[in-house]
Amino acid sequence: YQLITPLFGGGVVPAEADPVTVIRGSEIRGHLRFWWRACRGGRYGGNPTAIKQAEDALWGAASTKQGGGPSQVHIQIEADTVPEGAKKAPFFINQDGKLRPDEDVAPAYAAFPLQPSDKEFRARAPFKTVSSNVSFKLTISFPSAQQEDVETTFRVWETFGGIGARTRRGFGALRLVSVDGVRNTDLPPSTTEGTIAWIRHLLEQSVVVGIYPVGMPHLAPTMQFRITVASQDAKAAWKGLIQRLVSFRQARNGPRGRSYWPEPEAIRQITGRRYSKYQPLNHPRKFPRAAFGLPIIFHFKDANKGEPEDQTLQGAQEERERLASPLIMRPLACRDNRAVGLALLLEGSRIPPPGGIILDSDPTTIVNTQLTPAEARAIPVLRGQTDVLLAFMNYL
Repeated sequence: YQLITPLFGGGVVPAEADPVTVIRGSEIRGHLRFWWRACRGGRYGGNPTAIKQAEDALWGAASTKQGGGPSQVHIQIEADTVPEGAKKAPFFINQDGKLRPDEDVAPAYAAFPLQPSDKEFRARAPFKTVSSNVSFKLTISFPSAQQEDVETTFRVWETFGGIGARTRRGFGALRLVSVDGVRNTDLPPSTTEGTIAWIRHLLEQSVVVGIYPVGMPHLAPTMQFRITVASQDAKAAWKGLIQRLVSFRQARNGPRGRSYWPEPEAIRQITGRRYSKYQPLNHPRKFPRAAFGLPIIFHFKDANKGEPEDQTLQGAQEERERLASPLIMRPLACRDNRAVGLALLLEGSRIPPPGGIILDSDPTTIVNTQLTPAEARAIPVLRGQTDVLLAFMNYL
């Protein structure tokens, strides 16, 4: 395998690379468990207990009095390499002493968790890095009876998933180079129509059509996805995807105008804090961008002038504060050394999570995320579509 985008994290410490083992077998197994559920979990009639038992039987579980045991799929990592000088920070300090993104390393909007805090910046702490041009060899063994499930899971993982953190925003995207010394030629064409047909065929061959438990993310042969026009390489395709996401999520009335989205005004109304420069707008008290995943941190640059302090939008119930984004965005390597951008909407994972959504400053009030058609028409990028994720797919 080769990674066609940088590796974000991948070690035992979140957001940090492992100093000894670049690619860890336990991490790969974790990704494979998810993708096995996403494409094979439909055969268990929507019973989460049955899915968990089958998953544990194949991929392993901690041994307890109730059962458990090692995985039937043995994974060995060999020759995992990071070229000299390939570890770079997505942010740097320019000649004026200001923090700036390095778009040649990774799109800043995708890499924002690596941006140093104000405290780290003032202390000139070492910046966190990502690793580019990573490659590795994977050797697997498994019972022949499990061959279809295992091979299907690997194919889905390498097409839609990745390694490390923030794979749903394109980090750690995989390209299968060869199998048993034979170069992999099963790559999509670089035409939009050809890639769409290639992915549709993959989904039809890989996904067990059935019932899934409510809230369990999964694939489906008819699921929503979009393919961008081919770019010269994976980095360009990835950058183009993220740029579209930025322009959609930050849609505003002019380059320096106010946001079309209602969340800033909603927070001002809820907290009672407002800088006089920003007069009230007729926005609903709603938080539609929660559809992209939780938590969301809202930062107001004029907090010292009366604007609200940072606010976090999250799930209301304990241990349900987070909601992984249903939107997967990554580049996909094509046959002629070009790449396309892929945006995919997982089925079964939508807002709100059980218990609803809150602002951390007002944990007793459940906020509304659903727009009416009239409210959606007031946000130009939605074009009247009340489903924010479908609107983004159309915008893309």
